[in-house]
Amino acid sequence: MNKHLSQGLRQETIARALLCSAVVAFVAVASLIGAASADSAAPGRVTIKTPGFPLHLAVGFRSIWVADHRGGYVYRIDPRTNRRVAIYVGDSLCFRPSIGAGAVWVSGCENGGVTYKIDPKTNRVVGQRKGNRPALGAGSLWTFSRDVKHVLRVDPQSGLVLARIDPKVDINTDAAQTGGYRFGSLWVISDAAVSRIDVATNKVTAVIPLPGAQPSGDVNGGYLYGDYTAFTSNAVWVTNPAGLYEIDPTANTAKLVSLDITPFSQVGDITISSAMNSIWVRTGNTSVARIDPASGNVVARYPAAGGGGGIAVAYGSLWVANAGNDTTWREPIQ
Repeated sequence: MNKHLSQGLRQETIARALLCSAVVAFVAVASLIGAASADSAAPGRVTIKTPGFPLHLAVGFRSIWVADHRGGYVYRIDPRTNRRVAIYVGDSLCFRPSIGAGAVWVSGCENGGVTYKIDPKTNRVVGQRKGNRPALGAGSLWTFSRDVKHVLRVDPQSGLVLARIDPKVDINTDAAQTGGYRFGSLWVISDAAVSRIDVATNKVTAVIPLPGAQPSGDVNGGYLYGDYTAFTSNAVWVTNPAGLYEIDPTANTAKLVSLDITPFSQVGDITISSAMNSIWVRTGNTSVARIDPASGNVVARYPAAGGGGGIAVAYGSLWVANAGNDTTWREPIQ
């Protein structure tokens, strides 16, 4: 169990499932289809029930995907109707889903665990791949190895491990992430530095320090876990308890953008999204900041709840996972 969950969650014992092919074959779409409800307290907001402590969001296949932590489900939300379908995975999920190679990929919490492949045509789990904390790019699935010392480059179709790469940064932490693929590189994020891996050679081409970075973990008043990533046309953006970092992929340098982030009471993840010419960051229990990437200024704030949770921006809306409230909000963007 990741340390960035609350004390009560860390004490949970969550049964692991799907550890053999027979169980994978058993997994099917759950018969849970739910309608959304309008929130009379917030004009324009739609509240969608996503039970099981929803943590992270992803956008793909004309849907919003919500990975829960306690119930072992991934919820697929249709943005045309705001209705959801629950897909049973049977594992405690901790990391942001990734979209690519014709599938949705979600990972369990155990370090070096497995990544599950969901077929969006059938809404079923159809396989497993080695490692967790998935990212898709350059025709490959990228995960962290079981020893949490290497990045695995995996053929998403066959599951064959194509390469084991030492990222030259410490990834054996609860916060470290496969940040994603852009600018010809896979970006691997740790609290103190960012590793840039050339996908053509599978070699680290730069280790970029994050000046003034702070370690993720428990803090006075709650939890703060960074290492989430978003991309704009000319920069890589990384969250950290110290604030927001802008990385120049041409110079391989990082600068800290001042951003007030308050501790989360239940989920410490400082999640981030890039859309509509803006950077969006979950900055506290009840706040999401919209940031102008040119100036680094906060230009708007949007509500959130539930003690933390992921965010996404798509279909003209801000989507917020409210972990402690078992809901996902669809907020209109002004």
